[in-house]
Amino acid sequence: MICYDNMIDAFRSNDEDAINLTMQKAESIDLMREEFKTEHLARASSNSYTVEMGLMYAEAARHLSRIAHSIKSIAETITHSDDEEDKINEIFDRR
Repeated sequence: MICYDNMIDAFRSNDEDAINLTMQKAESIDLMREEFKTEHLARASSNSYTVEMGLMYAEAARHLSRIAHSIKSIAETITHSDDEEDKINEIFDRR
């Protein structure tokens, strides 16, 4: 995922602008999910695909949204936590 890679790069370089960009990208995933939800409901109501396909779509969208929220939460936490900078660098250096 691009958001995850951006987040790792941003924190390694301690670039606040990059961290903010990561949060914006995570938020854009939520907007895309809403657009896809509208399209999904339209297709479902017109019987454009099977129930199984609809369930798979809904499950995938839910997981992607959770990943985006997690990335955003990490970015927000690190942005507001200067005292934890050494611990964060240590975690990412292990990767």
